[in-house]
Amino acid sequence: MRMKDYYSILGVPRNATQEEIKEAYKRLAKKYHPDRNPGDKTAEEKFKEINEAYQVLSDPQKRAQYDRALEFGFNAFGREWKGGFNFDFSDFNFSNLGDIFETISDFFEGSTTINIPEKGEDIELEREITLEDIIHGRSIEVGYTRLQPCSVCGGKGYRTGRSGVCGTCGGKGYVKASHGLFSLKQTCPTCKGTGKWGSFCSSCIEGRVQGYERITVKIPKGVRDGEKLRVQGKGNAGRFGGEAGDLYIKIKVLPHPLFEVDGNDIIYQLPISIFDAVLGKEVEVPTLEGKISLKIPPGTDSGTKLRIKEKGLPDRNGRRGDMFVQIKITVPKNLSEEEKRAFEKLKETLSKNGKI
Repeated sequence: MRMKDYYSILGVPRNATQEEIKEAYKRLAKKYHPDRNPGDKTAEEKFKEINEAYQVLSDPQKRAQYDRALEFGFNAFGREWKGGFNFDFSDFNFSNLGDIFETISDFFEGSTTINIPEKGEDIELEREITLEDIIHGRSIEVGYTRLQPCSVCGGKGYRTGRSGVCGTCGGKGYVKASHGLFSLKQTCPTCKGTGKWGSFCSSCIEGRVQGYERITVKIPKGVRDGEKLRVQGKGNAGRFGGEAGDLYIKIKVLPHPLFEVDGNDIIYQLPISIFDAVLGKEVEVPTLEGKISLKIPPGTDSGTKLRIKEKGLPDRNGRRGDMFVQIKITVPKNLSEEEKRAFEKLKETLSKNGKI
């Protein structure tokens, strides 16, 4: 029995990434698709091989099993098989043939290429919001590309002239072939693994086509930076009619021009004059919901934080943090001689009265 070199079939190296394997499959599948090569048996066989190779190499678990079998072939038999090798144990003296048979049987059982429905991949996007959006919530329009179900075949990946089950495999999608000690599952040559009577759809690959989606996503109150919002079923469509993946919106909170964030609390830096700090004053300060009045007590030191309850950010349960107004005293600069003398006189007076 000869083992196929799936990497050579797709024309990719053994260390190819999943994206490189996917791109190679798309390119070759389009080139050798039976609908593009009517009556060409060579192209049809090539298309079968390409699908078989992709079904194994696109699945991390199956690919790992396949790679272990490759490694087994190199190490145990001591030679490369140049696209395959013949299982002939007569020249070798193994201490435990049972282990070898089990290893190879496990590999072939795991590499069955049946086009059964598979869940689509998840998609993650990043969207920016403001602190005001955390307060009030917001609905945003999200436009993105995704693999959608093919409208021609209904996402199944094949078209049927009439409803029916494949007579060759009985709807299983595979047939079994015995090779001595081994029982090998192989993709049904009639239905190409679908289990259905008919032909593959010429408008898609695996029942999916590239499309553009635009949806409305509700940003809830209390959402936080780095949080991921799940939109079920809005990821890539599944293969061969499988369940769609999910869309995840990763939240990025933009820096605010006025406020710093500390957990659920926000901090606002308020510059005031030395006179307002000494004498006290009522001022207007901004919040995330408009301006409010704040009283600065007389004798307020620089760095003092004045608390305004429940004007911070809400959490997902609706509990609000606080807003802190941090006082920053500004000192007058570039004083005239007359102004300096006035400050010196004030200093003397305060010093005599023990105020400084």
